[in-house]
Amino acid sequence: MLPSSRNAVVAQDRSDCRGPSQTRESASGGIGSPAPEARDGVAGRRSRRRARALDAQPPGPVSWTTLLLLLACAAPKDAWRQTAAEVFVDVVPRAALLSVDGAPLGTGAHTVPVPGPAHVYVFRATAPGFAPGERAGEGSRLAGTRLGLVLRPNGFGEARRLDLDDGSGLASAASLLQRTGQHLLALEYAERAVEVGPEVALGHRVLGEAAQALGQRKRAIQEYSTYVQLAPEAPDRGVVERKVGELRGDLTIPGLDR
Repeated sequence: MLPSSRNAVVAQDRSDCRGPSQTRESASGGIGSPAPEARDGVAGRRSRRRARALDAQPPGPVSWTTLLLLLACAAPKDAWRQTAAEVFVDVVPRAALLSVDGAPLGTGAHTVPVPGPAHVYVFRATAPGFAPGERAGEGSRLAGTRLGLVLRPNGFGEARRLDLDDGSGLASAASLLQRTGQHLLALEYAERAVEVGPEVALGHRVLGEAAQALGQRKRAIQEYSTYVQLAPEAPDRGVVERKVGELRGDLTIPGLDR
């Protein structure tokens, strides 16, 4: 059963969060106000009689709207500040070891508390075969955001920085990994590349090559076909189309029919 309060109804009707004592004080003019009789005469006396009649009535049921209003008024005004401040740190490759302020967190992406608004948090990621990556920021700026750490493969070059939303850069890094025989890592980088930059043809070609090397035949056909559609004038179009034909079984591969 809902709680009952006539004063709560009065408070709701007056569209504020004042308590019963404040409501009666307001009705009588408040501290320092002129005497009611001197202020408003007959009209004031009638208004006060109506208010006394309301107070004299037994309390009735309070609606859900009134109850929610009371709860909202009772809640701390800075309740939103009680939410834990966190940052989501995304790492590529997933096997990279992540740390914050020198303390290891483990591999892959992590949601990290950043309770100090003025503290500068330093995130660092490392992995064999990659240059270390590092990002830093104050807790007040990091809270509620997503921070990306994309490592550069050795040989990629120090001048170019990789970001999670850099489809072209991710595709180039994937191509380097594929050429050095690191097919799983190439697949991971290429997947990220086509996710953020589906229009980047290189990402689809590398994804097709990595998928083919890993025995993912159907996926390789799909990615090669997308590459040809995005880059119809590419100089290696004939080579890619031949790969598609071989994977589909449309062509006879020399040496395999004997």
